[in-house]
Amino acid sequence: MVEKMTEINLDDYIKTEKNLSFLKRKALNEDDFIGSEDPGAPTLLRVDDIKPGNWTVIRGRHIKHNDVLLYASCGDRNKAHLSAEFAAESPFREVIAHGMIAVFKQRLLGRRIMPGMNFALARQKKSFTAPVYVETSVLDFYEIVVDVDHDKKTLTTIGLSVLSNDYDKIVVKTESTYVPSAMFSLDKTQVPEAEIMAGVANADPAMETTFVEPGMPNHFPPEYFKEGQWARLTPNLRMNHLYALAGIGHMTGTLHLADELSGNAEFLLSCVDDAFRSAVLGTLLPAMGSIYQSEESWFLRPLKVGKLESRITIDSLRDSSRAVSLGLNATTIQNAQLISFSKTRIFFPKPVEKT
Repeated sequence: MVEKMTEINLDDYIKTEKNLSFLKRKALNEDDFIGSEDPGAPTLLRVDDIKPGNWTVIRGRHIKHNDVLLYASCGDRNKAHLSAEFAAESPFREVIAHGMIAVFKQRLLGRRIMPGMNFALARQKKSFTAPVYVETSVLDFYEIVVDVDHDKKTLTTIGLSVLSNDYDKIVVKTESTYVPSAMFSLDKTQVPEAEIMAGVANADPAMETTFVEPGMPNHFPPEYFKEGQWARLTPNLRMNHLYALAGIGHMTGTLHLADELSGNAEFLLSCVDDAFRSAVLGTLLPAMGSIYQSEESWFLRPLKVGKLESRITIDSLRDSSRAVSLGLNATTIQNAQLISFSKTRIFFPKPVEKT
């Protein structure tokens, strides 16, 4: 939960029934709506123009196979998202979309509310509460302002990806904090950067997990995992990765992505960071049917086009008769600097033994 909320509380907008979350549409005041003719274009508001309760929405977006293929081009080629035959043996029974696809569409919607182009995403929490099925899921994306700090000029929003063909069921929830780009690297109080970098440098080489093919899960049995195991990828960030994610967000044709220093590209760079991290995450997972529960990320510095390292480490492991729960730490490092840090929780239900 975001520590500082002035006038708005999440409970104003969300109701929970039987472990499922639903949007309270009636809580949205039409007078506070912020719109745009082009859903991929920012509104370029000032901080002083924004107040808690402002909201925006894009309705009726299908999650399509093309979205999945574009996202997979950034690294995560888990068969649960790409193979109907493989997915049929998973707990979901059919192909599901990468959870981050809904996050990206949600994040791009947030540009309607962000003050101008000189703001950057500094922190985001993500909760994944239900699967999104490819082609059959139709989502409405809402972004709601919950806090504006006019002194620090920071903005906090919640994003709700709502399954509009299933009674407003929330499938993804995000809590995002945006700061002016000039302040991007100033507040690291919650991220012990030196300690994290020391842990990366001192990681036990014997605990590294390697892959037959990057981006393809090894599908280890649950008993394989131990605390301290880690995996990494060292991708080369190129402009085609930005174009792929722009395509997922229906942003092609509206952005000039060739300039990596433009606000448009800078905004997408944190999305690419997530995509590469997801590629490592999709590799170091138990067998099939893992459930991506939640993630909290801090973005300390802007990512640049070029070589980087994405790394995942198993920080905690809980093994019961019914499930394995993994707590993972993730880092993105570029030019010997920590770009981002994340804490992720993955839940893996064990197969029920047939009697």
